[in-house]
Amino acid sequence: MRIYASGEAQRLNAPGEFLSPNPLGRVVGVIDLGSNNGSNDFGWCGLKAVIDFEGEEFVLDFPEFTRI
Repeated sequence: MRIYASGEAQRLNAPGEFLSPNPLGRVVGVIDLGSNNGSNDFGWCGLKAVIDFEGEEFVLDFPEFTRI
């Protein structure tokens, strides 16, 4: 099964660089950003999806759209 999602996403290897516009990316994993949004460079906390879009990985905050 393949899951695709879109929404506000930041580049995994360069936090602060956002994916725009919000195209569908394939969900390739999850990342645990901890319980404090100040403890990482993304400014987010909790479990987040990691999506692949055109060979680049992005951390997805809240999915706006999903497709299975």
